[in-house]
Amino acid sequence: MTLITVQQPIFILSKTGSNLDKNNIIFTIKKLIKEFWDKFEYLFHEPQKTGRPKTYSKKELLGLTIACHEREIRTCRKIEKAVKNNDESLNYILNNKKPSKSTISKFKNENELLISEFFYFTVKKGQELNLISNEVIGIDGTFLKANSGINNRASRKEIKLLEKTIQTLDFKNQKNSLQKDLKNYFENKIKISEISKILKKLNNPAKKLLEQSTISKKNKRHILDFLKEIQTYHSSKTNYDINLRDPECRFMNDKKGVYGYNYNYQVATDSKKPNDNI
Repeated sequence: MTLITVQQPIFILSKTGSNLDKNNIIFTIKKLIKEFWDKFEYLFHEPQKTGRPKTYSKKELLGLTIACHEREIRTCRKIEKAVKNNDESLNYILNNKKPSKSTISKFKNENELLISEFFYFTVKKGQELNLISNEVIGIDGTFLKANSGINNRASRKEIKLLEKTIQTLDFKNQKNSLQKDLKNYFENKIKISEISKILKKLNNPAKKLLEQSTISKKNKRHILDFLKEIQTYHSSKTNYDINLRDPECRFMNDKKGVYGYNYNYQVATDSKKPNDNI
């Protein structure tokens, strides 16, 4: 009789971050945030509230914001997408948590001082380590065309009307006349005078968002979050239309003197390291 020995494979779960290169910038970011927190703990203070405790700490969300900013990922929607891609460096900074777009947006809106003070702290740290002199800084800019045409724009007035209309939708009350009329218009092409009055004041991109918001409660919440988010990128005095596809771009004159949606990128170089961009 022959005995056959079968070895059972052993799987060991690796610690988050263990597969990252030791020079990965995420370790520097986490270390800087720890030092920043030690010095300015009061900036991280959160008022005591009743109910369920918060899932995400300010340190985690600040780390996510800085890590994505370093990669030139700035919109909450793109940050959420980066988190969902299971990037190990982002998993490491977030302790394997997955914040939603609305959570990220709320953090950025409520913690502008915290974020700006961290950037100031980082510059001062660079001076202390003799990495930058902060004496002479050369700045140059260049225009880059946004990947979005003028047909995707909407005025602030249209966005406010769209936001107000979507807020009145009530998925619990099936007799909600506005919601019922909108669904009839978009699904069955039934024209109703009250609905027509609203739609006449909206262009096609805004109408598409309104149509999407009538599909489900989840859609309604996401679109309201999106409308709130894009308005944070622009001053209330903005007199140009906001691009719904690429909200961060601005309507401006490019190098050829043509108006359109563009980015005006700025590059700064310190006199201590003239060949390195900062």
